[in-house]
Amino acid sequence: MKRARKITAVEQAAAIYVHFFLLQAVEQLLLRSEAEKIYWHQYLAEYYQYYCTDPSYTFKDLPYHMYKGGLWKQMIQYYRTDQRSIVCPPFNKQKYLNLIRCERHTPDMMNLSRPVRLCQMCALKPGLASPLSVSTKTTCIICGTWIVSHPSMETVGRVCIRHCGRFGPTSDQCFYCERLIHGAGAMSTPGLLCQHCSFGNNANRCARLLESDSGV
Repeated sequence: MKRARKITAVEQAAAIYVHFFLLQAVEQLLLRSEAEKIYWHQYLAEYYQYYCTDPSYTFKDLPYHMYKGGLWKQMIQYYRTDQRSIVCPPFNKQKYLNLIRCERHTPDMMNLSRPVRLCQMCALKPGLASPLSVSTKTTCIICGTWIVSHPSMETVGRVCIRHCGRFGPTSDQCFYCERLIHGAGAMSTPGLLCQHCSFGNNANRCARLLESDSGV
């Protein structure tokens, strides 16, 4: 989203005191249309992303307004690349990112889905799923949480047929760079899910995060 004009000190003071229940009251009483609600969520998201200097407000309020304002692509980038998101509690990241996760189930049958694979370059590169300086193969492909577990407890993510990519469900394609992976399994690494992102039905849910509510 493009930056708007510089926010004044009065507007900053007003924005910083916006609390959850007050926001709900404002939405119900003053914001009559869905377009008005989205506009103000985007306005507040811009404030918390570019102007707020208090990280305790940023990590709590920025994802909320990005989600409500339909700025899902920016929210993914915030959690994956913004150093300020490192202090976010894992449950906070997992909550919002699983809200924008594809809802389709991924049955392991009839080429209706495929397991997530990472090419060797992306598997070793840090910063693709999290701002942490750890290799991507050791982080959850949904929330970026560092995974330390026994191989027998690891859950490999899967993508539905719609999100298998341009090479289809019968070919291995890197989850991040989307390049075709040639050769056997030794040329790629499985994309893992943390315990929270694989809990219950999430284990059989498509691992692709949606960049908008249009389903893509």
